[in-house]
This record gives sequence, C-alpha cells and structure tokens, in this order.
Amino acid sequence: MTATAPLPADVTPTRFILRGKTYSTIGVGDMTVKMLLELEQETADFGRRITLAEFERMNAEYGEHLKLGGSAVVHPAYFWLMGIAVWAARKMAGEDVTFSEAIDFAPDEIKEIPAPRDHQPKTARKAAAKSAPRKARSAKKAASGRADARPAAAVDSASEQPPSFMPE
Repeated sequence: MTATAPLPADVTPTRFILRGKTYSTIGVGDMTVKMLLELEQETADFGRRITLAEFERMNAEYGEHLKLGGSAVVHPAYFWLMGIAVWAARKMAGEDVTFSEAIDFAPDEIKEIPAPRDHQPKTARKAAAKSAPRKARSAKKAASGRADARPAAAVDSASEQPPSFMPE
C-alpha cells in the first residue's frame, strides 16, 4: 500500500521507503482536517506545537536556507519537517500511530526513490519535440535508404544514454 505525506520545500514530490514499506509524498493541502489537528496536538505533546501556519513558516524558511546554499541537515526545522512527512505518510497508509511512534526511526533508514526525470505532461513533451531542431540526414544515407530501414530505437553506442529512470 502506498501512502502520502507533505515534504520540505526543497523536495520534489516523490516516494520513499521506510522499513520495507513504500510511501508517496504530497502537499499539506491533501491532509485531512483531522490529521492537521492531530499534528498540532501530538507535536505539542512531543515538545513543539506545530500548527499549519507554523509548518508553512518552517517550510518557507527551510526553502530560503537551501536557496542560499545552506546544508539541509543543519537547519533547525529539518528533522521536524522530515518527521511530519513520515508521520503523515504513515497515517495516510492507515497506520494507527502517534507522531512520537511514527518518528521513532534513524534518518538513514529512509531511502528516497527519486521521481523519474522523464515525467512531463504529454503536451510538454510534444511541444519540446516540435521546437527541437531536426538533424539533417547525410546525403549518402538519404540516397541509400538505409536510414529508413534502421529501427527507431537503435542508437549509436557512442551516443547511447542511460534510460531516464536510471540515476546518473
């Protein structure tokens, strides 16, 4: 089962694995009112009341910190934002966990699954393809007809690129 959760400002919506279970990230606006109120109460019980406004403030400050070249893990909101993301994901997955229970893991237990780079709306891909310059066929290949016989998926080994879903 895949669940959803909010993430810090620098993070593109993606998925992560925690203890063998995959969760998906989403925006705060997709959380239920009940979850937002539970978050406020349970973070207060844990030592810091985080309202929706406080979360948005923390997220904005964290995003600015990163834009200025700051390290993610040294920002004071980093672990709170990570904890909220994991807590919300586990709640959305139907797990009956408190904030304290949900965040009882070591940070290196989370494995982020990056979003594929080729995920664009179909219309954006078409527009990019139309605006891309076309390569002219060499006179020799055009005359021989061999270029037309070559499968569309074939590429020269020198210019072969890894599939877009593979990390570089």
